[in-house]
Amino acid sequence: MPPHFTTLPREIRDTILELCLVVGTITPYPAYHECRDPFRNAASRPDMSLFLVNKTVSAEAAEIFYGKSIWVMSSSWGGGNPLARDAQVPTDKIWHIHRERIRHVSLSFDLQDLPPGALVIAAKTTYMMIPEDSSACLRRRITHDIRVSVLENMCRWKIIICQHINVRSVTINIENLFCKDGCCRVNAIRSCCFDPLLYWARRIEEARTNEDSLALPGDWHLEITLVGFLSMAEMTAARRIWEGQWGPLNHSMSGDQICLKGFFLPR
Repeated sequence: MPPHFTTLPREIRDTILELCLVVGTITPYPAYHECRDPFRNAASRPDMSLFLVNKTVSAEAAEIFYGKSIWVMSSSWGGGNPLARDAQVPTDKIWHIHRERIRHVSLSFDLQDLPPGALVIAAKTTYMMIPEDSSACLRRRITHDIRVSVLENMCRWKIIICQHINVRSVTINIENLFCKDGCCRVNAIRSCCFDPLLYWARRIEEARTNEDSLALPGDWHLEITLVGFLSMAEMTAARRIWEGQWGPLNHSMSGDQICLKGFFLPR
């Protein structure tokens, strides 16, 4: 009598499930400007029928599918509004049922992720705040600052999502991280990427110091990779900022990326 799938050793079952379910990068909630197919960047489509075999196979398939796939966290994740002051974590089904299984996340800090009307609202806010007799130069500067602030909120929202998942690796693409006017690329990288990550690091360090096991499991560690630097001069400028704030952390720079291995060390 041939062996049944559930009678195979767990290691073999996991290998089979991984071959059938782990297809690469998945975008469950594409941003408004992206293709609506969640598997558009995947090598193939996963065999989701495995979730319908029985409870045992479904549980093992979920552990493999959610834990070993790379999940793209876009601004549309869960329908949350990252620009709202009281924005909390998403409330969708994937989040509540499977977030504890998600281990690998991919983010992009990109001006295109902003809702179409967000920058228009920012401009209107500027004209409501500034007296009518203000100079055009002052208006442009304040409008620029508000736009950067809106972009910062979007980037921070994505990092907040990661803080509520027991992630093991995060890849952040900053290739298209510019302010709207394109005049402060390095400053945008600092305020929208480096500063939120530094705040996250401080929170985790505080959790480690206070021995908060719920915030930081004992075997937890995280690797962060920043990709998308456009030139060597930009990397050099980023290096100055990075080493000034992050000197004690274990990081390396090569090519067009910064890698923080063991970003937060296990207790």
